Amino acid sequence: MLFCCRYALKMGDSRKITVTVKKTTDLKIGAKDKCGVSVYDVLFSNVHCFDLGEVTFKNNYTAFLSMKVKLRDGNNKDSSWQTCIRNYQLMPNPHCETGSQDYFTITRKHMLFEPDRVSAVRLVLQQPSPVWNQFTVDDVCLIPHNIKEETSVSSVTTWLLEHQETTESKLTRANRQGGPPVDEITAGLQHLWALTERMKGEQTNTSLGRYDVDGSYEINLLSYT
Repeated sequence: MLFCCRYALKMGDSRKITVTVKKTTDLKIGAKDKCGVSVYDVLFSNVHCFDLGEVTFKNNYTAFLSMKVKLRDGNNKDSSWQTCIRNYQLMPNPHCETGSQDYFTITRKHMLFEPDRVSAVRLVLQQPSPVWNQFTVDDVCLIPHNIKEETSVSSVTTWLLEHQETTESKLTRANRQGGPPVDEITAGLQHLWALTERMKGEQTNTSLGRYDVDGSYEINLLSYT
């Protein structure tokens, strides 16, 4: 299981938060039988706490996910575990593969409360179906609430800049190869469209009368057809 977490500084920089993931705990009934519940504990080493904005991950045959968090108060004391997400359904039918390998994003609107000043995260995974021997979640990313909007804007801006540079390079390459400028092509197409609309407006239902003169046909005209 891979965990990553991003933290934005006021200067707009971003850095990963170092996390420690404890060994998976499988809750069992008796000595050997599994009950379909696995627990993952996540601790942060280089930050004391942060405001959790959203959780993204790739499912790996987990049917339900719950998340518990510890919150740090003003006296730097951690609270007991509090359930932030309860039995979030990942697979519509635990016995079928639908949703078993999908990507998910859980935002604050799906949480039972706003997880501010989070100091620890615990994921509880459930798979009641005996069809799947193993289940987990991969590529888990915890995104702080105060950088969600900034990260989205930055991603869109970067995408636009990259595509703008690609388009400009293609146009420059076409001009170097002797192709006509784009603005001239556009102007020509607009002029052609205007002429087409004008011809449509000037159409008439009256017959042109190409071969008839005063209601009768001209022999000389018919002989050339």
